[in-house]
Amino acid sequence: IDGEIITEGPLDADVGNLTNISIKFANTGNDLSSYRLVIQDDLPDLWSASLETSDANNPSIVANLSPSMADHPVTGNEHISNVTLKVTTDPQAPADTLQPLTIRVEDRDTGEILSLNTLLIRVEESINFELHPTNHSIDLSPYETPLTRVYINNTGNVATTFTIWLDDSLENDVDFSLESATEIIVAPGYTESVKIRLSPDLEASADEAHMTTLWVSAING
Repeated sequence: IDGEIITEGPLDADVGNLTNISIKFANTGNDLSSYRLVIQDDLPDLWSASLETSDANNPSIVANLSPSMADHPVTGNEHISNVTLKVTTDPQAPADTLQPLTIRVEDRDTGEILSLNTLLIRVEESINFELHPTNHSIDLSPYETPLTRVYINNTGNVATTFTIWLDDSLENDVDFSLESATEIIVAPGYTESVKIRLSPDLEASADEAHMTTLWVSAING
């Protein structure tokens, strides 16, 4: 009796979200056999994984799998069973992290360990960010030129370059100007500020709304 996972990695997983990965298990012995598949308990904190076979009542069991010679004389897949590996990574796992995950294959009836199969799980890139504040009001006199800030928080898992610009079509005699670079690199989990200078014209009306919109775009995001 023998059996092993024949899928090779790395296998990609979405960061922080449940990912269903199809893997293949093969009867590499010479007799009809049944197996138990067990994930070794050696994943880091905040990672989780489980297996799902075609047996809904016993999702760790692959039962009555034919040996490869049962496909003879043609090459077939009767000795292969599809298994779903369900993985949730640490939400803060860096992009391109390679995490080993070991699946132990046992004889269902005796518990004998038949093989240990280690797969590499690769964490995919996630580009995401938050802005704070999303709305901001400033009291302004004609003789002031205050500076305000908007903060970009990189909530993804990879360093990201953000392009920033102002839509000042509604400024109405108040000049809004960037005093930060138009491209900002922010590391994952970190925050950078965007500085905006307000310079009112002496004839700016208090009866009008003066506003600008800050646009932020993640390059390749």
